[in-house]
Amino acid sequence: SSLMCLGRCLEALRWNQKHGDKRQLRRVPCRESKITHLFKSALHGWGRIMLVVNVSAAAADYDETIHVLKYAAVAAQISTAARVELVQPPPAPVVAREMAAKRRKIAAGGAFPVIHHAGGCVGASGGNTAKSPIIRAANVTTSRSARGQRGGGGERAVSGIDLDRVVEGGDGGFSSGADEAEGDEEDDAPTAGKGERLNPTAVSSSGGGFDDDDDDDVEEEEEEEWSRLDALARRMAASPVAAAAAGGGGVTPRDRWTFGGWNAPLRVEHVCVSGTEVVDWLVQAREGEYIEEVTTGGQLQSPRILTPLTRPAAAALAKRLMQAGLLASVTASEPFADSPALLFRLADHAAAPVPYPRDTPAPLNTRRRWLGHGPGRGGQVRPARKVAASLRDRITYLYDAFLSEDGREVDYDGMRDSPAFAAYVEATGELQAVDVFSLTTPERTAFFINVYNAMVVHVCCAVGPPGGFLDRLSFFGRYTYDIGGHAYSCDDIEHGVLRGNRPGAASLGALVGAPGISRGPFGPKDPRRHHAVLPVDPRIHFALVCGARSCPPIRTYTAAGLDAQLAAAAEAFCGGEVRVVGDPAQRTVAVSKIIGAWYKTDFGADEEERLRCVVEYLAPGSAERRELTAVLEGGGGGGGST
Repeated sequence: SSLMCLGRCLEALRWNQKHGDKRQLRRVPCRESKITHLFKSALHGWGRIMLVVNVSAAAADYDETIHVLKYAAVAAQISTAARVELVQPPPAPVVAREMAAKRRKIAAGGAFPVIHHAGGCVGASGGNTAKSPIIRAANVTTSRSARGQRGGGGERAVSGIDLDRVVEGGDGGFSSGADEAEGDEEDDAPTAGKGERLNPTAVSSSGGGFDDDDDDDVEEEEEEEWSRLDALARRMAASPVAAAAAGGGGVTPRDRWTFGGWNAPLRVEHVCVSGTEVVDWLVQAREGEYIEEVTTGGQLQSPRILTPLTRPAAAALAKRLMQAGLLASVTASEPFADSPALLFRLADHAAAPVPYPRDTPAPLNTRRRWLGHGPGRGGQVRPARKVAASLRDRITYLYDAFLSEDGREVDYDGMRDSPAFAAYVEATGELQAVDVFSLTTPERTAFFINVYNAMVVHVCCAVGPPGGFLDRLSFFGRYTYDIGGHAYSCDDIEHGVLRGNRPGAASLGALVGAPGISRGPFGPKDPRRHHAVLPVDPRIHFALVCGARSCPPIRTYTAAGLDAQLAAAAEAFCGGEVRVVGDPAQRTVAVSKIIGAWYKTDFGADEEERLRCVVEYLAPGSAERRELTAVLEGGGGGGGST
């Protein structure tokens, strides 16, 4: 959403303000939403901007108030250096001739530096400028071209204006050509006044005082290109209902039988389109906005030509979609071509969850490639623990808004239509860049528990909870998230990571009572096996949810409080699922199938060991704990699962 994007912009501005090194600066993603694009100039110092937040004293709004105050706290720490565009009046003929003479002298190696700012220039004689309006001391960087004219004057590019100082008239606060002869170190440093260094931590947060107009222009062009391609891919992938509402129509994907090699002669490729269908759609959509502007001598002679694309031009545009990761070959080995025999798949179609019995070809969070601060673009990758904390906050907000008081029921319809859920789905794309190796064992455990539960809710919102037996049997292995470049299903997370790469309850070994004959989901060469959590903590079974009412309540987990949170989850679950039944002479312990059947080896090697494990999870002093302790001390009774 726009507010989420504004938050990312504020975080990037704050980061740039704190880090003066140009190599550490982050891109401010102003173009990712309409509101931030609207306020881009103000955020970068070309105006004034004020953020007003509204909070409530009501106890019910506590969590939302905390989020708003955190949001405002970041914004309050940001200060941008004001930028003032110096607009000079048209010079009189005499002045114009003098300025022309100075420019010619500069071109011949004279001693008249020219100071550029915002596309204009102020002439200076002997390093002194004419009287100009009161301006604030500028953040000045010496351009590379000045280094070849030491002592003879050179160009200085003014990147911004600092509000902390006032310079009036005189030399305008800029160093003369003679000052530049002091050395490369002096040239590389931002200056204010004659040779005076600026504090790197006090320069503009929008660019850190190290603006590079050429790089900015290239970056903006890349962002604009990405935005156009992204919008085009969305239109192409629009469902018939949504496309009709928008006044257009998308390309219709189909399942097609293909030759899969001699080992699997026939295979089904889901939600794919042919190269010819892509080109046909582009031509019919009249994507004239991608025709280049007609210019003569660098001057725009006509607006963009809104004419239909030719088929070669449409094929070239489809190749750009492939380069952006918005379109891919189903075989991952074919370049784009206008051919009915070649099959391709839009990222929007590939990552859209579909109900049983169809398969979703790609991970749910790969609708857009995440290479940095936003989908499709490069930048600084956030540490895994920060990504985990950000997703946990989003998940907590959704649970607070759409989860029942007992934590067992979710308003999937309301959540699916909420902007917060759409923002969460977009934010899951950042999991693609997570470095799981950087997480400690508690951090990894909490991270994967939260991702597991969030993926279940994500799928249930999109296609509904699993229905029949076959649907439930394959539900937890049919959908995946891309985490650190590898696909993880719920089964992979539960059995491969959290259970130390053990076979699942539906494996052949578990079904025949000999789990040792089956292996876990990660093979010996699978890089994901390095993330397995050992030793296994059986309490994770009380933290994972499956979308059914019998599952434990949904919670979020943190690394710092993981042990206490798992203890609370185990106590709550076992307090309602473990009970002693029968007469005093022959007492039996009834437990959940999670403990007594499906994952019994996680709790102990035999029934007595499992019961001694479970009794530690019951609340101290509770009737259930006293009864189970009596059974264990008396040596009578047995265990059973319900």
